[in-house]
Amino acid sequence: MFNIGQKLTKENYTAAAVWCAKNKAHIEKQNGAYIIVGNAPAPELTYAEKRAAEYPSMAEQLDMIYWDKVNGTHVWEETVAAVKAKYPKPSEVVIPGELISDNLSDVADVKQTEEQE
Repeated sequence: MFNIGQKLTKENYTAAAVWCAKNKAHIEKQNGAYIIVGNAPAPELTYAEKRAAEYPSMAEQLDMIYWDKVNGTHVWEETVAAVKAKYPKPSEVVIPGELISDNLSDVADVKQTEEQE
């Protein structure tokens, strides 16, 4: 059994390499010693990257569009809409109007005070 951070010897290096392959880890040489290091987690994909990976290829989409025109169907639109629904675009932060107007009046008050001084 091995652990993250464990120093390796020549005798256990091969077994450690097998363990690392099964346990999301790898071996690095640090200060002359070989040490088991945990793999960094994969970065979270953006909604756009998730969509791009799931959309059919351009050739497939063009074929869908062609056959939709010929058959009077909406397969392409439905396919794209399903992917967009599965990975929605993140909503933007909306600041309520009353907060904006309060902040603007605070800024105006500060500006007037500065001008009077």
